Amino acid sequence: HVDPSPTVTARQDCLSSTENQTLHKQLAQSREENTMLQAQVGPLPSEQNPAVPLHEHFDGNCLKFKGFLDQCHLLFLLCPQMHPTDEARVGLVISLLARKVLDWVSPLLEQDSPVLTNWNSFLIMYHGWGQANSPPLSPD
Repeated sequence: HVDPSPTVTARQDCLSSTENQTLHKQLAQSREENTMLQAQVGPLPSEQNPAVPLHEHFDGNCLKFKGFLDQCHLLFLLCPQMHPTDEARVGLVISLLARKVLDWVSPLLEQDSPVLTNWNSFLIMYHGWGQANSPPLSPD
């Protein structure tokens, strides 16, 4: 085993020291640039959704039907990321149904009806409620 000469060892130490100094300078410069960029950008906006209360369950009361649908539409407008697909919108509305109206929509779920994947088709069906072959809307 041959020991490197003191000159070679000194050169390696000098190179290592120079490389370390260069890396430290680059790191300090990167940190400084990062701080300046963060100051320019400022804090990122919060991704939280606005607080929108869910509507009460809809039980078939015809006096509350339009208000129920309007509340659902408002929720979709204010929080589009929460209900981005037709299925999500239909699912929310179904989750807010109760009593006879929920009983009427249950077969659609059990049969995996295509109406469940299309918001406009669901609305057309929904607006027919209270007519022949649809769930009755009660006056109370």
